[in-house]
Amino acid sequence: MNHSNQETPLVTRVLVVDDSKVNQMICKKYLEKMHVQVDIADNGKLAISKCRDNAYNMIIMDMEMPLLGGIDATRIIREKSLSFAPVIALTGNNDAQSRQQCKLAGMNGFITKPINKEALEREIGKILK
Repeated sequence: MNHSNQETPLVTRVLVVDDSKVNQMICKKYLEKMHVQVDIADNGKLAISKCRDNAYNMIIMDMEMPLLGGIDATRIIREKSLSFAPVIALTGNNDAQSRQQCKLAGMNGFITKPINKEALEREIGKILK
């Protein structure tokens, strides 16, 4: 039991996977305000490598990236059991087909761009319940 006055975050280390430097910066800023350590990967291939070498509590994964997109990267991470951390899809698409693709790949949540702090916190909260 934690008796300190500062609440210990349930998520302590997150991998943000996005080819956009702006989205990386925004996610990192929001997560760091939640006292979370953030690692960054620019594409799905890097994400797979980072999942091999590190333990994450959560992964935020862009759907569409060069080299390897988020759907395929998540599928590989799940098939090879590289991480059991919840994966939140990050996408500009907000249609039923995109949501279904994410779910079938093994993703646990879904947020749309542009990223906002409340949506990110809400999705993390839903997954952690």
